[in-house]
Amino acid sequence: MIGLSAQIVYAPRTALAASRKHFAPRVVPAKASKVLRSRPDPRTKLNSGTYQPRPTSVQRAVFCRAQANAEGSPFSWQGLHHCGFICENLERSLEFYCGKLGLEINESRPDDKLPYRGAWLWIADDMIHLMELPNPDPTELSARPDHGGRDRHICVGIEDVAPLAAMLDKHNIHYTASKSGRPAIFFRDPDSNTIEVGQALSWKNN
Repeated sequence: MIGLSAQIVYAPRTALAASRKHFAPRVVPAKASKVLRSRPDPRTKLNSGTYQPRPTSVQRAVFCRAQANAEGSPFSWQGLHHCGFICENLERSLEFYCGKLGLEINESRPDDKLPYRGAWLWIADDMIHLMELPNPDPTELSARPDHGGRDRHICVGIEDVAPLAAMLDKHNIHYTASKSGRPAIFFRDPDSNTIEVGQALSWKNN
């Protein structure tokens, strides 16, 4: 298989991409001062210390379509059902997710069919599955990147990120702003699982 940087060619935006509507994100109030707007370096640093241009989203789309055409695409994906987070103490995690973030338990999901304790939480129309299990990953913050965007994470949308940032400030929960310049923040739960929250209804296109 040819590598991404070698196979991608510059191509005009497709009709589908050109037809997508892009909405300007809502302005974050000044009180959420940590939600900064900074632009990333558009280059990738190589081990040699030199830089090479990063492929654009359109270039990556061209590459992925080429791979799908070459390998075939027999699957009909329906979307993301849930994400699973490992926790050390279920009650502590529920206090965080329900008590601070305001999520609710999906009572229709069985909680006695698995050989470990857990809970299913609604987050809009999707779910987070908390699983009380031994964690194979380090949970000490010193062993994780300071910015959650450089770690494994999930991303969810929110109408206004400012009240969430204010709540995190109130409880001294560390968070960092998106490096892309979007009104979005990254923070961690008690087990160092990372959550990104992005603002505006068009958050999937921003």
